[in-house]
Amino acid sequence: MKTLIFLAFSFFLLPMSVNAICTNAETVRLNALANTLTTDFEVKRGVSDEEILTEDGGVLRLPTYDFSGKVYGLTRDLYIVVKNSVNSESRTFSFSDARDGVITFSDLDENRIINYTIEVYAARGDCVRNLLRTFSLTIPKVNELRDFLVCQNAPEHYLCREFISTDWDFDIFEAATRVNEYIERNKEAEDEEEVPDSKTFFENLFGFINEYKYFFIGGIVIITIGTITFIMFRRKRSVK
Repeated sequence: MKTLIFLAFSFFLLPMSVNAICTNAETVRLNALANTLTTDFEVKRGVSDEEILTEDGGVLRLPTYDFSGKVYGLTRDLYIVVKNSVNSESRTFSFSDARDGVITFSDLDENRIINYTIEVYAARGDCVRNLLRTFSLTIPKVNELRDFLVCQNAPEHYLCREFISTDWDFDIFEAATRVNEYIERNKEAEDEEEVPDSKTFFENLFGFINEYKYFFIGGIVIITIGTITFIMFRRKRSVK
């Protein structure tokens, strides 16, 4: 009797166990969805409410920057877990958290580079909670050097970019020194290009001749030999 009860119980459990298997076909489908997700960051610029009085009696308001990360393409079959490098905080976002199809997250700190790790999981079905993909996003920080006068004179230099996504292994004063050296090198190169050629025509001519003197000597020798040969040939013919 116990055996019959066990077999009957197992019979009802068997379909449930089979349905709970995450098949290869479903894994392939979910991986394809996960691979369509893209990410980027957005910067919203503003102006601080704090007013700073300048030396000439004016009022200055400093610019503000709000950075946020974006994930595009999340579907009902997926959810993501976002972890930051600042405090390893973990946040979970599903399709219901998306606005116009976009997941947005942020840690308001314009003076720190933040690296995010984004994990993509299956949200439902037999593969629910299976990790499908992991990718990363770096939120840059504001470059303090950009407001220095030295960067106003060399905005194209990589140390003068508005935002930086990699911390320097030197301080801001060393960065300013490197930019200033770059400006000085460019100035010297421009000065050299603007120096006019002070040599006279004859100096240039003699310089050209001196540079190719061996070609000139060889040519003169060939012409001389040819001339002598021609004269001797004419003399022999006149004697005959």
